[in-house]
Amino acid sequence: MAEQVYQFEKNRTQSVVASVSEYRGSKRIDIRIWFRDDDDKLQPTRQGVSVPVERFHEVKKMVLALEEYLTEKGILEPEKESPGGGSDTDSPY
Repeated sequence: MAEQVYQFEKNRTQSVVASVSEYRGSKRIDIRIWFRDDDDKLQPTRQGVSVPVERFHEVKKMVLALEEYLTEKGILEPEKESPGGGSDTDSPY
């Protein structure tokens, strides 16, 4: 059973969900698109990526490199920090 760690709404019917699961005895990081079914429950799609937990630091480096690239190119505004020290997008779920 996957343990959901973080999610955000992509659009009205889809969310991006980060979770940790186990597959054939290996812990995995899963980032996947989920959709709302007819009962309004989130269900996973095949769209996403699953990597071994041991590759977490590479995934993190990839996301940070993407942020740096988008910020340098002016495509993305730098993240603002909230008064508490974290970003205004910090939300565990």
